[in-house]
Amino acid sequence: MKYHLYPAGNEDAGWINKLTRETMKPYVDLSWTTESEQEAYYKLNEFDEESTMVIVVDGEKVGRLTCITENKSIDLAELHLIPSFQGKGLGSIIIKDVIDDAALKALTVKLKCLRTNPARNLYRKLGFVQVDEDDKRLYFEYPAEKVVS
Repeated sequence: MKYHLYPAGNEDAGWINKLTRETMKPYVDLSWTTESEQEAYYKLNEFDEESTMVIVVDGEKVGRLTCITENKSIDLAELHLIPSFQGKGLGSIIIKDVIDDAALKALTVKLKCLRTNPARNLYRKLGFVQVDEDDKRLYFEYPAEKVVS
């Protein structure tokens, strides 16, 4: 499946924040019981103009990708797809492209996900290794040595 990315602007903020709420709601609701805790999660994961790209397929906005490059790693901070594009391989393609980009720069790819999010299985399938966990999240890495080898 072919896609392209464009840098998200302020005009995309509302759509991106709505997408995050729609795609993450089931997992956020299972992870936090109070509305204030849930809202804190959404606030933390709001649109960030500096590092967010809009994912487009056939002229339609279908998702968001937020990657932050720091030191020797790329933090794949957010990857959300509209429901009609979930489970069709697009997420895997995008993650593999992030890994390929990291390989060119000899960087580790890092990501975290809520324990309740089944995407954790996809990350493992793609070769990510769980390196840490806390009561709400699992932390994964695709090590730079694995990327370059």
